[in-house]
Amino acid sequence: MKNILLLGGSGFIGKNIIESFKIQTDIKLIVFARSSKELEDHFLPNKNIIFINGSISDYDLITSKILDFNIDTVIHLVSSIIASSSSEEFFEEMNNVIIPTFKLIDFLSDKDIDFIYFSSGGTIYGKSKDVIKESHIKNPINYYGYSKLIIENYIEF
Repeated sequence: MKNILLLGGSGFIGKNIIESFKIQTDIKLIVFARSSKELEDHFLPNKNIIFINGSISDYDLITSKILDFNIDTVIHLVSSIIASSSSEEFFEEMNNVIIPTFKLIDFLSDKDIDFIYFSSGGTIYGKSKDVIKESHIKNPINYYGYSKLIIENYIEF
């Protein structure tokens, strides 16, 4: 059985990922979210989905669950800001999401655990009249895009 840890399962993409795994019998999905109770009420009962309440900034809890559940893959969807967020909110994102994500990436790399990061496509490239490709110059136009780019750069590094 493959064991997947989903970080940030309470948003739109997270809920759809959980929905798609509901019928899987060969995968155990461990969902880590700040509001896991709401998710549990919606998706349970399902013996292959486990919900854990917590924040990505709780490094010790996440790493212990990765080891306890023998996680093969981590899917990262976490963000606490939106396109209209302020610089103050960005600094909170830096402390509560970006830096903890850096630590987590290092841990996963040391343990040779797969890491899937959902960036946010267009927000890191800025505005363009052309079709945007991954080779397009990165020019975030808001703190949300900038935060995603910071994590992408760390992954690439």
